[in-house]
Amino acid sequence: MPEASPSRQGLVRNILLILLVGSAIGLGIWQYQIIRGNGASVAETSSTDELSFKLTDGTTVALPDENSQKYVVVIFWTSQSQRCLSLLADAAKLATSPETDSILQFYFVNPNETSDVVQEIADSLGLGEMAGYDPVGKFMSQASLRALPSTVLFSNTGKVLDNIEGYEKGQLEQRIHRWIRIYNVAGSGGHFKFDF
Repeated sequence: MPEASPSRQGLVRNILLILLVGSAIGLGIWQYQIIRGNGASVAETSSTDELSFKLTDGTTVALPDENSQKYVVVIFWTSQSQRCLSLLADAAKLATSPETDSILQFYFVNPNETSDVVQEIADSLGLGEMAGYDPVGKFMSQASLRALPSTVLFSNTGKVLDNIEGYEKGQLEQRIHRWIRIYNVAGSGGHFKFDF
């Protein structure tokens, strides 16, 4: 079999080099999109500035909490929606999973109903001390929660990293796995970290 001419070898080498560089650029863009999230209405609010709510045990949670090393997942919900209740049931299982426990802190916040309603739902779904109500602060006035349920992921510094509007079975679990990968790359503050 005849050998390829030197000019043909150079052409093949250049094509392979172009493909390699293109792949590297594509991978970089893909990683940036993972870190940035899909950016819907809540994600346009770049940070919490301030978000606080009461838990059913009477304590108040204030975000951001820079002393925490965990991402904070806040699920806004209402008892009037079966989709919300389905999400709460799925999320309650995920919130207590050993895989998520060291990385994510979950809160289930009802923006519209009384503590009695929230306590009743929390007891029936096993939400325990993660159920909250009466959210206040700049985040609530600036964020447009267009749909309930809405799930928002915050870094420990209050940066909105991702959000999900509505509910589809399995979507939250899929996102949680993505958030864990992001946490492992970016750390609790949501910024890239490089270990050499």
